[in-house]
Amino acid sequence: MLHIENLSFSYHGQKVLDQFSLDISEGECVGIVGPNGVGKTTLINLISGVLNTSSNQIIVSGIDVTKLSADERARLISTVPQNPYLPTDFTVLDLVLMGRNPHLRLLEWEGERDFELCNYVMKLTDTIRLSDRKLHTLSGGERQRATIAMALAQEAPILLLDEPTANLDI
Repeated sequence: MLHIENLSFSYHGQKVLDQFSLDISEGECVGIVGPNGVGKTTLINLISGVLNTSSNQIIVSGIDVTKLSADERARLISTVPQNPYLPTDFTVLDLVLMGRNPHLRLLEWEGERDFELCNYVMKLTDTIRLSDRKLHTLSGGERQRATIAMALAQEAPILLLDEPTANLDI
């Protein structure tokens, strides 16, 4: 499902990832742990396309994701970033519906299935009761759960979570 081979990456000449390899099969749940600054977020940013790598080292379901458009990649990989920038005037439902964008054509509106899926993932993440609330009125944990709901609504086979439990209650 996800294959990374000998991935290296540097910031301004300082190597963060050096010959990193990883194989994850469908259905596996993998955690990558380590101290701050060792490249965990960089790895997520490379896989998701936030950062670019010049080599063909990230393969998802047999596809080189470095060659995909943003929409094509978003249909394969969804991400919950560590500190997401969220549009404050959006409601929780607006945010979760954004997860459907990779599946819509230009100027296409969400359909009944999109709303049903979004309601389902908002129930899973306990954000359904917040659906009409503006993002700037939420607690940090509520925003985190709404962001996870958006990533789940994306229906990508790979879900990358960068510090997913930050701000969440035990």
